[in-house]
Amino acid sequence: MQVSIQRPTEGLEHLITVSFAGAGLESAIDARLKEIQKTVKMDGFRPGKVPMALVKARHGQQVRAESLEEILYDSFFKAADQEGVRVAGILGFEEISANEGEDIRFVTRFETYPRVTLPEFSSLSMEKVVANVSDTQVDEMIERLREMRKTFVPTEDAAAAGNMTNIDFVGSIDGVPFDGGSAENVPLVLGSGRMIPGFEDGITGMKAGEQKTIDVTFPEVYQAAHLAGKTAQFAITVNSVQKSALPEIDAEFMKAFGVESGSVDDFRADVKKNLERQVGLSLMKQNKENAMETLLAAVTLDVPKSLVERELRSMMESMAKRMQEQGAKLDPNLMQAENFRNEATKRVSLGLLLGEVVKTNNLKADEATVREILSLEADSYDNPQQFVDWYLSDKNRRTEVEAIAIENAVVELVMSQAKLTEVAKALEELAG
Repeated sequence: MQVSIQRPTEGLEHLITVSFAGAGLESAIDARLKEIQKTVKMDGFRPGKVPMALVKARHGQQVRAESLEEILYDSFFKAADQEGVRVAGILGFEEISANEGEDIRFVTRFETYPRVTLPEFSSLSMEKVVANVSDTQVDEMIERLREMRKTFVPTEDAAAAGNMTNIDFVGSIDGVPFDGGSAENVPLVLGSGRMIPGFEDGITGMKAGEQKTIDVTFPEVYQAAHLAGKTAQFAITVNSVQKSALPEIDAEFMKAFGVESGSVDDFRADVKKNLERQVGLSLMKQNKENAMETLLAAVTLDVPKSLVERELRSMMESMAKRMQEQGAKLDPNLMQAENFRNEATKRVSLGLLLGEVVKTNNLKADEATVREILSLEADSYDNPQQFVDWYLSDKNRRTEVEAIAIENAVVELVMSQAKLTEVAKALEELAG
């Protein structure tokens, strides 16, 4: 095999010219045709007895194209390996000459991986986000837990925001009822925003047994086009009004959240532990993002276009799949390649950069770190150890966690050497 390569003075795009004897291609074609001959079906012949001339006439052109493609790729990668270049992606085959009985010759345009020069981590400056869980925040979380388990009890008071009402209504426009405008025994929490604007406001102040007709204007943009922008009259009957009642923080309430002791101190400690776990995950995420952005800003990379295109297609396919699973219609304006290019470029750049950090510092994902990452997630399950064992029992799931562990190792390395400025954030900011 004869190989010549043109290396650029700058950039990543190379040209390689390869030529070799064509006998291998002809042998591959003959072998594939013989395999097809064994099973091909053709009128007038038993399976396996079709003459080779007829097999070639029907399948020869396709087999030649497939065999040529395989031998081109195989020869290209052997040539690239011979020349000691790391191929990032193939941009295309050119000037292909593969006539029967002659040598095969082709030119391939391809990209190599860029040289990555890492900065001195000690020269980097970044923010380190910190947060603490206070007793006040524990109190607020307990109130949210009570709110989750609230019940509704009948009241003779007038309906107010947060009350559960049960209503009948009949809607009409200019005295004529319209389809979908009437219903009976509809449960409605005032302030929930379930109904069109103004509807719930009209019920506020009514008591059980009261009737009232209110005017409500449909939004200008509305799913039922024939109602959009029109003013309707709704005759409303309030069947019942119920106000919310929060549960007491007693033994029964605490046991519902897994605290069997019935001790308020144990319950508060458990709530605080869960909050700290959530905060820890959020801090890890934000500080990882800060470290990655700091690294990216400190390095100039020549990014292979082929890798960006590959990542871009993967992102578009993933989004299309998610939207189909959600039953959403694909928006042609959204599914434009240019909408994904910046993020795809960033992901490829970060992947190249992280790979160099990992290789230079010989970072690995040890078992203890992998299990520590999983334990943070497992704490929210009834049987944490069972969750960890299940996750690690599958090779693909384990690989995902190992990748996270290596990323975390990169972040720890950067933050251990960079100049850090601590920035305290409230829990609400972390959640946002």
